[in-house]
Amino acid sequence: MNRIIYSFILLGFAASCSFLSSTSEGYENAVNQVNAIAKGDFNEAVSYFDVDLSDTAQVNQLKTALPNLQNAITENFGTEFDLSFSKSGKKFSFSTEHEAVVKPLKVKIQIENDTHFGIIEATISEQNDKIQYINLLNYKKEIPSYLLLYIAGLIAIGVVAVNIMAINRIRKSKLKRKWLRIIGVLVFNVPAITLTALGHLSIDFSFQILFGVGFSATGIDETMVVFGIPIGSILTFIVIKNKEIKEESNGYE
Repeated sequence: MNRIIYSFILLGFAASCSFLSSTSEGYENAVNQVNAIAKGDFNEAVSYFDVDLSDTAQVNQLKTALPNLQNAITENFGTEFDLSFSKSGKKFSFSTEHEAVVKPLKVKIQIENDTHFGIIEATISEQNDKIQYINLLNYKKEIPSYLLLYIAGLIAIGVVAVNIMAINRIRKSKLKRKWLRIIGVLVFNVPAITLTALGHLSIDFSFQILFGVGFSATGIDETMVVFGIPIGSILTFIVIKNKEIKEESNGYE
């Protein structure tokens, strides 16, 4: 049984390493390709594609299509822009024969100038980490102010502080089943409030476990702060305070 578990762990570790390696190499190839396309160096740009470079017809077809992508990039973001990693992922689905189908690795790259940003999506071959398909998504937004996000971050830090204080009060108290109450503090952070960098606010009546907060910063469109209302901590403070008042009252009797 242990051998089976170890085998699954090793397979998972190997798959993770392969995924990270392909993501890193594919991202670098995609960035180099986008820069080459923007400069109009289509010979270099084609070299990053997962194609047989000796196939003249296919190479010429790609060179014919690349000026369209060049125009889309330069018209939306100019010739001076920054590229940064946004996210990567693979999806799994099942065919009609109930067989698992693994979809290609996709890497999303954020492109931005001084005022706007967008997303370039590249499909990566995991055999050689080259580009199978690249596209500028129909997505262009103004770079937002981060003021509200910073405020949400401060609130999230406050939630963590409240939960830590509650756990410390439980640890020092005379309450029974302290471990169960600590779990309550870590789990009962509800509702979960999410604020994105683009200013979208949502409230989800789900439990934000652990210390009641979550962060994501993998691109402007993916950047967000999540924090839960520390109901478990608030109830803990009330229970401990009532217990202390009761003990003081009994002491005066």
